[in-house]
Amino acid sequence: MKYKDNIIYIIVMTFLLFYFEPSQKKFYLKNDIDNFESDYYWKMIFVIIILILLFLSWRILKVKENKIKSLLFPLLNVTFYSLFIAFILQNIIISIVLFTNRFIDRSQTQMIYKVEYYKANNYLKIINEKKSDTINNVLEEEFLNRLENLRIKKKLKSIIKSDTIHIKFKNGLYGIKYKND
Repeated sequence: MKYKDNIIYIIVMTFLLFYFEPSQKKFYLKNDIDNFESDYYWKMIFVIIILILLFLSWRILKVKENKIKSLLFPLLNVTFYSLFIAFILQNIIISIVLFTNRFIDRSQTQMIYKVEYYKANNYLKIINEKKSDTINNVLEEEFLNRLENLRIKKKLKSIIKSDTIHIKFKNGLYGIKYKND
């Protein structure tokens, strides 16, 4: 039992990396995850670091240690480790945010897509009218499989070139749209 904590850590990290993280991505389009990652992830980490630093500063000042050295070193230390952990565990943190996004539905959005099929390389691409969202079978295989299962369940005809698809997304707690069928 000497290595109990290490074994628990390895089990938890294995679960998060190989089951939890991939299972969250099946609800979202790759474009939405990329937008969240580029627009909000580092801002979110920055706010969390500021909150940690404020709490740490408050705790140090509460103990009445007024030496600048004793305040500066822990603040820099926490900042460095927080950024390091945010960088290393970025995919896990994003998966946790995506998971919590689905807790509360704020609204629904219906997107209209047009199907393009390239027979030469068996490539399917579904594009919305604004061309901001694209679903393709290379990046979103799981998402397309879910759409296909839904199509079969509702007994609809097969998807062919130039078809128009209406997909209802839910906007979650953080405003990131997802498909929950």
